[in-house]
Amino acid sequence: MSADAFSYIDSKNDDQRKTMYQLIKVIRDLLPHLELKKSWGLPYFYYKQKPLCYLQIKSGETDISLGVNGGAELATIYRELTGDGTVIRHLIFPPQVQINEPLLRAVLQDAAMLIDEKLHP
Repeated sequence: MSADAFSYIDSKNDDQRKTMYQLIKVIRDLLPHLELKKSWGLPYFYYKQKPLCYLQIKSGETDISLGVNGGAELATIYRELTGDGTVIRHLIFPPQVQINEPLLRAVLQDAAMLIDEKLHP
């Protein structure tokens, strides 16, 4: 785990920081083998050395965005994935709102499965 990954989070306001740390805890509990690094200036989780998801607060916004690699392929299954990217889609978490752990688990497990399928076709 990279200490640099936390510098981005620590620069946010209290409510955002609490929610981001809560998301990290939930993600680690769901998939403890993920590696957390700072990539592209953001806290990024890696699965089998491949980027899985990242945390971000877009400029001028307060909600936390969890960008999910492979999210575009999963968007037909999970309507909660937002955006129009060809690879990444986002789960949005307002600060201090209960995290939907079953949804988060399902999305991340399916995104990890997509990585597995690409690694071992």
